[in-house]
Amino acid sequence: MKEFRIGRLTGLGPAGSERESRRANEPISELSMLANPSPISRSSARRVRHGVAFCRAFTFAEVLVVIVVIGVVTALIIPRLGTNNATKLIAAASVVMGDLGYAQGESISFPDDLRRFVVDPGGASYYIAAASAPTTPLTNPITKRAYRTTFGTENVTALSGVTISAYSFNGGANLNFGMYGELSQSSAATITLSCGGKTLTLTINATTGVVTVGAIQ
Repeated sequence: MKEFRIGRLTGLGPAGSERESRRANEPISELSMLANPSPISRSSARRVRHGVAFCRAFTFAEVLVVIVVIGVVTALIIPRLGTNNATKLIAAASVVMGDLGYAQGESISFPDDLRRFVVDPGGASYYIAAASAPTTPLTNPITKRAYRTTFGTENVTALSGVTISAYSFNGGANLNFGMYGELSQSSAATITLSCGGKTLTLTINATTGVVTVGAIQ
């Protein structure tokens, strides 16, 4: 067993005793240190177990917010690299993917009130809603306003001219998610974005809800 030796005490003065000096130089075993931990070691033990430091983890809601933020930031940055239609479609696809991810995550968090992705007539906008209020958008966790995305306005002003030109949902204009993040339809869903004669199609896997982006046509 390892031993730790504490240096000799100095400056005891006349009141110091030889016993105190000897005690200061006695070896202290690891066992005695564990049996009588200091306040500092106790607090350290609470924070560290087996050499691994514990820290606060992200909540699922925080992860969902990050997904939305990434999509919005991408929509702001990518168009600045170019104003051509293909660049706008790539940015728009990032935003739609982020919003789909949010709707999916919310369905997992609220299995008793599943979420849906709803395309507005004309395809220039869409919103995220709960099954209990299918015509009322949820509150966006970032803007604190209605969770409706309209291309060319607010946080996606650079995406003017982009529209959802086609989609394949079993629920008409609604893409519904299940409690495990799956789609409420047996076949994959698609969302086609258009801008200036070019198109880009997103495919959502029915079982996993994972989104894949096709090539620009």
